[in-house]
Amino acid sequence: MTIRLKKIRCVLEEKIKITELNNKLWIYENIKVNFSTRQVLWNDNEVSLGKTRLEILKLLINNKGIVLSREQIINYIWGTHCKINDRTVDSHISKIRTALDLNCLKSIPGYGYILDC
Repeated sequence: MTIRLKKIRCVLEEKIKITELNNKLWIYENIKVNFSTRQVLWNDNEVSLGKTRLEILKLLINNKGIVLSREQIINYIWGTHCKINDRTVDSHISKIRTALDLNCLKSIPGYGYILDC
């Protein structure tokens, strides 16, 4: 198998994992996220994360326990063709943390983020 085919296969497998998560409910302490309805509850109150933040959260949940670089997050959410500033990711992560009081979403200085819960 060529390197190009391996890369395509990895991307497809990553997409499949995310698709499988779409129909599931993620629950952590007082947070409930239903990816099929895009409903987010914190302390039984509905929270609006927006499409991009919900996609970032879904990516982090799907890769729980794995450090994702800002570049990996950018490439997955916006694609490799977009020129997105690293600080855009930082801003979205900060707003996810604030909206959900999600302390297990940790920064890895100089690299990226990990969901460690």
